[in-house]
Amino acid sequence: MLIESLRQEWRENLLCRMEKGETLFPGVHGYDDTVIPQIINAILSRHHFILLGLRGQAKSRILRGLVGFMDAQGAGSGRMWKLMTTPYRRFAALAENGLRGEGDSTPIAWLSRDHRYVEKLATPDG
Repeated sequence: MLIESLRQEWRENLLCRMEKGETLFPGVHGYDDTVIPQIINAILSRHHFILLGLRGQAKSRILRGLVGFMDAQGAGSGRMWKLMTTPYRRFAALAENGLRGEGDSTPIAWLSRDHRYVEKLATPDG
């Protein structure tokens, strides 16, 4: 399932960055003993999590930092990435039909982190 593979990708890349001693969430200050350890535990456990808080508490910055845990390049065809119609199905119907028709000759593209992540703000000011 695509969701599980992304969680595994985040987990593996988080572990690599921790082993190297790299900064996990650049630009996020003051949460080293509270929020950051909880996020790390959630990623390592492959759990869902929700960031709640008042304006200015680094929620968006933390979410943008999660993109850094994605592989620099991810494989996929444009159909698979752009046409996912439901979070519970890996491919949209059109993508599945294209894969059935083209099989092993289906074109695969390497997508950067920026193309794999889209930010949608759900705040009155966003």
